[in-house]
Amino acid sequence: MRCSCMKRDQMCEKAYACSRDCPNRLFMFAGGMPYKQVSVLCGTSRVCPDVCVSCGASELAVAVPLAKISASNRRCMQSTCGNVNVIRSKHKLLGKSFSSIHGYGMYTREPITANEFVYEYTGAMLSQDEAERRGLDLRQDGNELLVRFK
Repeated sequence: MRCSCMKRDQMCEKAYACSRDCPNRLFMFAGGMPYKQVSVLCGTSRVCPDVCVSCGASELAVAVPLAKISASNRRCMQSTCGNVNVIRSKHKLLGKSFSSIHGYGMYTREPITANEFVYEYTGAMLSQDEAERRGLDLRQDGNELLVRFK
């Protein structure tokens, strides 16, 4: 079968409108491995959450409440899948402490193995006064990344 992607001499990716049963389709994630290996990588955080169907991450990726996810998928997600750690608030314990090298640093308060999810910074809520103070400091340094939501 030659889908429109193959006719353009491209491999199918999830961004294209190929059907899930297209034999040429690849889901691209870290390493660029083919879809057939998705089940092997389900617990490694390397599969796009919307295609990680064996553990239920695809259900969370479309914002289905956890209560509506099947019991078997919920058990698998809690023990293996690393694709929706932020949504599940599953992260390592971290602490801030003074560094002997320079200023303050972030330190782990529990063991972390290679390729394990640690934390994702999601921003901070600031008062208007604090935002203006930081904005002035950042502009003087030539950097600025303050976003105001109403």
